[in-house]
Amino acid sequence: MTGQLYVIGDDGAWHEVPGVTSVEFNEQQPDGPPDDEYWRLHDARDSLRFMWAAVAGVRAAAQLRRSMQQLVDQVDEAASHAGDAYAKATARTRPDRPAWQSPYGPGPRRR
Repeated sequence: MTGQLYVIGDDGAWHEVPGVTSVEFNEQQPDGPPDDEYWRLHDARDSLRFMWAAVAGVRAAAQLRRSMQQLVDQVDEAASHAGDAYAKATARTRPDRPAWQSPYGPGPRRR
């Protein structure tokens, strides 16, 4: 009987490893409890994991702030155009005839 060894590749498919005649598993366990260096690395890894979540939140907040600023700029621009149009529409022009000749009646009284 010949042994065959397959490994999963980056593409997710199984690929045969040629030339393998035997496989030996080393089941040794570490001696004793983890040392201080292990716990420092473990704590550093946990800190990085939580930091990346915080960084992602900061990035999302910054993107939201930029989007809101763009929206505010668009609203300001639209409001200025609307204000200009309103000013043009309500600008008093010199009437063609006096108010008593208007088909709509007299004009508003000035206070």
